[in-house]
Amino acid sequence: MIAAGLLAWYLIPRAPHISYGMDMHRENTIVPESMGYVTGIICLLACIWYQTHVYDMFVGVCLGMLDDIFVLRWRTKILLHAIFLIPTVWHLWWWPIALLCTIFCSNSINILSGVNGVEVIQIIVMSMSFMCMDILDGRQDIFPGLITSTSIALFWFNCYPARIFVGDTFTTYGGCAIAWMTFTRRCYITTAVMMIPQGVNFMLSLPQLFGYKHCPRHRLPRWNQSLDMLESSGNGTLLNWILEGVGPMHEARLTVLVGLLQTFFASIALTLYPMGLEDIYLHSSGFPSMPR
Repeated sequence: MIAAGLLAWYLIPRAPHISYGMDMHRENTIVPESMGYVTGIICLLACIWYQTHVYDMFVGVCLGMLDDIFVLRWRTKILLHAIFLIPTVWHLWWWPIALLCTIFCSNSINILSGVNGVEVIQIIVMSMSFMCMDILDGRQDIFPGLITSTSIALFWFNCYPARIFVGDTFTTYGGCAIAWMTFTRRCYITTAVMMIPQGVNFMLSLPQLFGYKHCPRHRLPRWNQSLDMLESSGNGTLLNWILEGVGPMHEARLTVLVGLLQTFFASIALTLYPMGLEDIYLHSSGFPSMPR
């Protein structure tokens, strides 16, 4: 899947721009946004070629592009996700919970955002973790490598100072990909541990998401222009929580810190994975265990 990453690296700066956005942490800087559609289309075409996860990728890319074009309200996004994702999980005996997990994964990456590169680095770490799981299991699947290689290419252009923004297309299909890889490998507890940063960010976001506190469209940290540092803006996000605890820091350093945090929990998840905690839980609950 290295070829897909190289193709993405070549096409991203040359692809048509859907729209432009202001980088609010740099003075008078406008960059192309929603460029995750490039890697999304590359992944979709690769899935068609290898005849794997075709419907999944199609739904993820389409839902993300709809959000990028029409700027959907989060309630509308959840409804659309619920409708279009049902065929991807209906065959699971616990499909209502699987549907909620898929919706969470597809939106949790999107709300843990606000600094250059932070959305992409989450997907890179988690998709590489699934590659490691496949090595442990002896599984041959192009999907984790496809997501990883194209995401690395996207990160090259999205890391500080960002030359492009990824948009909701990337965060939607990337989050959905994490859910789909979880279902096919039956590593639900492992993924739950891996996504603790996203879970903490979601919990911190609840008062604003449900209207108990004012919720601006962009819940970004505050940029101290004179120091070129980010400070907590008081919004309920993991980024602001880190800035409150650690203190002001440069945007690039904050992205690296989130990446290290993601890597820490992914390492714990990979340590737990060989223990087969999912099978132990299913067996203790009376459900038959199945081979991964």
